[in-house]
Amino acid sequence: MGILKTVSSMSIIGSILFLIFQIIKPLTKKNFNASWHYRVSIIILIFFILPIGSFISFPRISNDFVTKVSQIDIGKIGDSEIATKVEDMDHIPDTRDTDENFVQEDYKYKMQSEKSPIVETKENNHIKKYFDNYSYEDIILYIWLIGMIVLFLSKSIPYIKFKSTVLKNSIKVEDIEILELFNQCKNELNINSNIKLKHCQYIGSPMLIGILNPMILIPNTNEDKNTLKMIFLHELNHYKRKDIIIKAFGFFVNIIHWFNPIVYLLLRDMDNYCECSIDEKVVKEMKIEDRKYYGETILKLIDNSRDRRYNLTTAMSSSGEELKSRLENMLFFKKSSKKRIIISLFVTILIISFGFTIACNIMPAKAVDENNSFVVYIKEDGLYYSYLDNGEEFRVHEGKEFSYPIISKTGMYIAYTHGTDLYVYDFENGNSDKLAKEIVSYDWIDEDTIIYSTEKAGFTIHDMKPKKGIQSSKDYIDEYYYENFKVSKDGSIYGNRISKWTVDNDKYAYNTGIVEIILEKNGQFKINTIVEGRKFTDDKLGYSPIISKITEDGRYIFIMEKFASGSLSADGIGIGLYDTKEKIHIDFTDIYGSEGMTYGEGDEDLVVLPFANNVAINPKDSNLIAIIKGGFRERFMNKEVVLFNINKDKSYEIINIMEKDLVAMTPSFTLDGDKLLYSATKAINPGSITDFNQAYKDWENQPHNIYEYDLKNSQVRKLTKGNEFDFMPINISKDEILICRLKDNGYSSLIKIIGEKEEIFADDVMIDYITEENIDIFLGKNNKKNKYNIKENNKNTSIADKLYELRGGKIGDNSRVGNIINLLNFPKDLESNGIELFTKEEPYGLQINFSADTDTKMKYTSMSSDDVWRSQSLILFSLIDNLDYIKYAIDDGKGNIIVSSINREQADSITVSVMGHKTSYIAKNKKRFKEFYNVFVQEDNLESQNTNNIKNIEIIFNEDNNYFDNKGPISITDKKMINDIVGMLDESQPIQDDEKMNNIRDMAYKDNKLILTDIDNEKSEIKFTFDTLYEIGFIEMDREKLEPKYDFFRYILDLIEYGKYETNIDSEVVELFKKYNWTIDYRVNTIKEKLPSDLKHEAGEHPIKIYWAYNNELSKSIGFDFSKYLGDTVVAEIYTLREPLPEYMKPMLNARGIVLKKDGKIIGAYIDAGRHESFACSLNRKSLEDIVNEDWDEWIKDYIDYDNKLEKEIAQLSPEGVIKTYFEALNSHNVKRAKACLARTKSNINLDLSANMSNIELYNKKAEDYYNNIKSVNLLEIKKLDKENEDSNTLSYRATADYKYKKMIVHEDGVLPYTVLLKKETKNGGWKIQDIGF
Repeated sequence: MGILKTVSSMSIIGSILFLIFQIIKPLTKKNFNASWHYRVSIIILIFFILPIGSFISFPRISNDFVTKVSQIDIGKIGDSEIATKVEDMDHIPDTRDTDENFVQEDYKYKMQSEKSPIVETKENNHIKKYFDNYSYEDIILYIWLIGMIVLFLSKSIPYIKFKSTVLKNSIKVEDIEILELFNQCKNELNINSNIKLKHCQYIGSPMLIGILNPMILIPNTNEDKNTLKMIFLHELNHYKRKDIIIKAFGFFVNIIHWFNPIVYLLLRDMDNYCECSIDEKVVKEMKIEDRKYYGETILKLIDNSRDRRYNLTTAMSSSGEELKSRLENMLFFKKSSKKRIIISLFVTILIISFGFTIACNIMPAKAVDENNSFVVYIKEDGLYYSYLDNGEEFRVHEGKEFSYPIISKTGMYIAYTHGTDLYVYDFENGNSDKLAKEIVSYDWIDEDTIIYSTEKAGFTIHDMKPKKGIQSSKDYIDEYYYENFKVSKDGSIYGNRISKWTVDNDKYAYNTGIVEIILEKNGQFKINTIVEGRKFTDDKLGYSPIISKITEDGRYIFIMEKFASGSLSADGIGIGLYDTKEKIHIDFTDIYGSEGMTYGEGDEDLVVLPFANNVAINPKDSNLIAIIKGGFRERFMNKEVVLFNINKDKSYEIINIMEKDLVAMTPSFTLDGDKLLYSATKAINPGSITDFNQAYKDWENQPHNIYEYDLKNSQVRKLTKGNEFDFMPINISKDEILICRLKDNGYSSLIKIIGEKEEIFADDVMIDYITEENIDIFLGKNNKKNKYNIKENNKNTSIADKLYELRGGKIGDNSRVGNIINLLNFPKDLESNGIELFTKEEPYGLQINFSADTDTKMKYTSMSSDDVWRSQSLILFSLIDNLDYIKYAIDDGKGNIIVSSINREQADSITVSVMGHKTSYIAKNKKRFKEFYNVFVQEDNLESQNTNNIKNIEIIFNEDNNYFDNKGPISITDKKMINDIVGMLDESQPIQDDEKMNNIRDMAYKDNKLILTDIDNEKSEIKFTFDTLYEIGFIEMDREKLEPKYDFFRYILDLIEYGKYETNIDSEVVELFKKYNWTIDYRVNTIKEKLPSDLKHEAGEHPIKIYWAYNNELSKSIGFDFSKYLGDTVVAEIYTLREPLPEYMKPMLNARGIVLKKDGKIIGAYIDAGRHESFACSLNRKSLEDIVNEDWDEWIKDYIDYDNKLEKEIAQLSPEGVIKTYFEALNSHNVKRAKACLARTKSNINLDLSANMSNIELYNKKAEDYYNNIKSVNLLEIKKLDKENEDSNTLSYRATADYKYKKMIVHEDGVLPYTVLLKKETKNGGWKIQDIGF
């Protein structure tokens, strides 16, 4: 129903502005003319239709992940403990079936999914209708729509009928004198448009009618010349000012706001101001006598008018009061003085400002910006939220007794408790809905769905998203009660299941354990007990596990290991976890192993207090948590923050980071996981305490400061240094931390820390420093940090802003040009050496000079370095208006040499192809310039590839891998390659199919390593394993297995194979491949290649011509044709490509991109598979057959020289003769004659071109190794084989021959029978050997 709120809000805004205008009108009417009033009325009308407040300032809701500051320990919502008389439970008679409810076997900590029954729910499906919030809005919506339709029809139908009647009965004015007068008036008003003039006897007054084809109608042509002139000037002024369009706009506004009487008043006033302002324009140069005559004319026309006033005409009609005002205005009208014009402008601006102010405060909240973050908190008078970027505060619900706010996963809702009732605030409609009474626990399952439980048995799932105007709820009821719901990011629901019963009016309860709740499609639900609770026995206390927190990936559920005893749990609990993947529960504290219950007294005991805020999970490494270690409830002693590192086998190490004389609280990790924040103060020696209450007061009055521990260098830094009580530090962005500061009045302030600066974000907030239960934070998109902390965002946005401010300069302004160049990134191996400006005559130019050593200079001289300077050049051309060319020069002390140059025409061709605009147009608009900057700088400039913190990647191969042949490490220092590898790693996802990974063979590429070294020489290790047979693999990062795209492993294999990488690639080549969705990784070779003089293949020759003919067809499919360069020497560039070959070419994967250039110009481009196959596909992934619509055998006929002498000779032979000739040629070492006997099938040609080829070559220059290794061949017998279903163009023979080889490579000497398959290449041609083998 957002549209109703928007319309009503706009209606209120416009109405308030109109009323303000009416209040000041007695003053404005005396001082400002009707034209000013008309313009202001139009401005007010705009406020009725433009939702200004929606894009100026309002509550903004993000659609990103939620960082939870606190979760609800529902055990504290009602009772602090889940048992009413639990401590004496072992003495209470139990009337329940203990075999069913209290399993006494030793718990093996394994999920019993096989044994978990389907729970039959007592279904109580119901729909909660919220008439006040939804149903009535539907009714109002229909009424509003019907009202619009009725008003539209009631006004448009009469107008259409009127216009139709008028057009049918109007006659074109042909009187020459009248037309000359009409044209004279048009010229006087500088109107050149074609406006029709017609006469219609059915109208009472002149009018302008028609929006697209305007015409002026006059009731008669018998008026005198002066009267007609005044009529024409009046109506033509209406046309010139576009009053018909404004009236149409007013009609549109009227339709939308038909329910608002103020709109009708505004439109009535606008009509009056419209006519009066036209009168002013007509009479402003007239004398008083002429004004009176004009007034008499108006009076006469109005008196004769019998027409109603139609919306889309300028027909004259006025009431007596309006007419009197109009006549007075035209008689006594005076030109406005400069002073009045200035005052009128000021008042206009004031009115517009009022409109914006009102709009910003009235427009409804709307979810439009996913980048913003906010915090929800409680004050004495209500529940509030504020945006973290500007501190703008909004009250959600007024009143007292609020608690436990939880923001939904996408930030669209806030669930909270008011008294004992559950409410949900919906940002979209600004309403709070009451969902349930006697609430116990709740959490969000997904962006719209919440699970909650009450004091009644079972639980409820409520969908906040209305379907046909209503929200739906479903009750799931069994005999148990549910508390402490926690939902993982993937939607898995966990909670505590409580058993309750009554004996002799005494109530008892027992925590049966932590369960997973599985909702099923049939309306039932399934319960899996993952950690089982224990009741009291004679030997041991009961065990009551509670969920503390769940890791981001849902793998680990951290558990508060509690005794079922309020007093013992208050002094400390254990910590454990449940591994949802391995389905095991680990109690690190082993509370049942401490028979004497002395845990907490020694340094090695892992005991924490029973609060969720004592545990923090590292967002980058789920195996690393921070805990406040130390038993006993007194916070002023024995409370130390430690790092708790969980190993793969679930053993752990404790890392001490704090001084022993401090006590700590409220730990949290920074968003990147690299630092730990916590609050700490001086510990109080328990031996000196005589009054514990006074000790608590002394502890609270001590300075509590925020500390930061750096996990990389183990350094501790104090962030706050005052005497205040600071706690609960939360990293809300890269440079900002939010903390709480306890005040003397018992309330807290939320303080935002930016560097050394502190600012109060919200004041008098009610936050319990012990539990932190009254606050939650939603972090939007801008606050998210890269998961692996490999990429680090640079400051491109601020640089773009600074560059944009320097736009519009001229090349002669050396200061401005210098400032632009100072903001640009250039290669770090070059040192700036000044600039030269060429401004004496056109073309105007700029030369940027650098100095470097001779080797560096040679590097840039020898390579095509245009791409190095591309982004800098485009920025300069876009910002400097009259710049015609740019040169880049390098001086090594022996001479200054131009290494690259570019002119504006070349720059324009680049920006037009990518952005659709020339460089001169780019900086005309800031948004366009930023888009341009992001495209060309962030993608093309290696210095802004966001990988500056990684300077080296070393790839180390496991020596036990048979395939690598003791391959040494590969060291990568190239920025682009580092960025490529990091980018592929960063796209890794959690493994979805464990069974698939189990298929990895023993002979696969296992346990290899990537060593990443950053600029601080910090190293991080990533292991990787992959199997080329199944095309699967995984990486191990931060003890977690992740699955990258298989492209990553192909990339690694290519690094091994090529060993030579050139990443400085011409932008034209990059853009060409990018156009067809190919990503170039690097260039592996550049070869000079002489093309054959023709493409007709002769019998027996090496099939180079067929290679070029085939790949020219592929090039032609994307607009290139290099056939006109036959006989010339060209340059062939070979590139590795990220993407695999098309699906239809499997099992081949690795693709190479081949580019042919002549004099630096691209003349051809295609894809091949390197040593696997020379014939692949075009850049648009089409096969030869798709391109030429012929199969290979048909296509190749056009490229065979059938007039060749040897071709004709072989064609005359019988099948047996071909076989005999082939073996004789082998014996005589006549390779050409032997090959002439072979059919030119695709497989035979490909074998010659790519077999055993090096992957840095285009193709084999010759393929004679097999023939040259033959010492002799003696053909012994030829026998025809009769095969069923063999067609007439195919024959099979058995040829027995005695082979002798020079070297035993594949075959041994001896007599072998060969199967020889022959075919006819053409219907009329001779027989050729298609295949020969055993």
